Amino acid sequence: MLHAVPDTNTIEEDVQDTQPLPTDQPSAQVAARPVKLTLVTTLDFLKTKGDEKYPYVTGLDFLSDGRIAAVDHYNNSCFILDESLQRQGSAYKFQDDPLDVTCYGENKLAVTLGYVQEMKLDIVTETLCTSF
Repeated sequence: MLHAVPDTNTIEEDVQDTQPLPTDQPSAQVAARPVKLTLVTTLDFLKTKGDEKYPYVTGLDFLSDGRIAAVDHYNNSCFILDESLQRQGSAYKFQDDPLDVTCYGENKLAVTLGYVQEMKLDIVTETLCTSF
């Protein structure tokens, strides 16, 4: 059960010491520990130049250097945020709706697209996403 800690931006979860796996899994026990979540910051994604609609971010992941890659489902784009959560460069525009993004390697992204059965692989430079 999740509960808020009064007068803080903290959420704590009470869990049992062990939780059995579902019956269709091998009989093993998973050790569980209490979890404490702390709200560090929030960010409102605002409509920027080139956006037709207000952003609807459906995927985020961290690059190895601390930047964040994000995909905007409503504007068919991928953009990069720096460590201070400011957009870098211009967004890469897709022909289709992006759903999620994952970062791999040093500066590579894999983006899943909505209505196409493929993944779009991109290389991230200092400020932009470029397709290859």
